[in-house]
Amino acid sequence: MKHFCLIVTIFAFILPCLLFGNEVVTVEYFFSKDCPECQKVTKLYFPALQDEKGDKFKLIMLELGNPENFQKMLFYLDTAGDKSNEKMYAVVNQKTILGGATAIENKLSAIIDAEYASKSVKNHPDFYFKEGLNVFLPLRLFCDRYR
Repeated sequence: MKHFCLIVTIFAFILPCLLFGNEVVTVEYFFSKDCPECQKVTKLYFPALQDEKGDKFKLIMLELGNPENFQKMLFYLDTAGDKSNEKMYAVVNQKTILGGATAIENKLSAIIDAEYASKSVKNHPDFYFKEGLNVFLPLRLFCDRYR
């Protein structure tokens, strides 16, 4: 049974990382449509960044007036232990959080390059356990039971 768990683990976690390691970097941008600073970043910075990076990253724009988006942003901040109170945030690959226009404009480009080059673009499976999605929970319980 241990061999079965090992084989399943290889296929479930390692093989996808090897096959899909160069996927695009995901940037979730949380902003308020009423915030002038957010509008500047939205209309000027991100189009220029998209031109510069091309297909290296995917921008997901999440307006904070939507309660689901606000809760998602709070989840990221709580998970990271981030107590800041910025008007906007960029979350890179569900793990790196940049708060505020200055941090986004000064650091996001380099973070995208580093994430893309590292081939660690796929999110670590443990993130799904933290979020409560339990995507791999049945597999984890099965393997734990038969160790």
